[in-house]
Amino acid sequence: GAGPFGLLNMVDERCGGEFDNIDDVIPAAERSDFMARYKAAAGFAIEKLNSSGPTIAAGARAREAVLS
Repeated sequence: GAGPFGLLNMVDERCGGEFDNIDDVIPAAERSDFMARYKAAAGFAIEKLNSSGPTIAAGARAREAVLS
């Protein structure tokens, strides 16, 4: 798994989920690197997203769904 679940899997693999200090299992730098790779792969590139144009045309409206 990726993202937060990937980190949980790593913790489980390394210590069976039992620890006193997460830094002893996965150092903060390793957690940050892991999540940065996940965010980039998942499209969480915040700077790129914020600098890109709109994905929905100005004035666009959603249609109301008709349920039968």
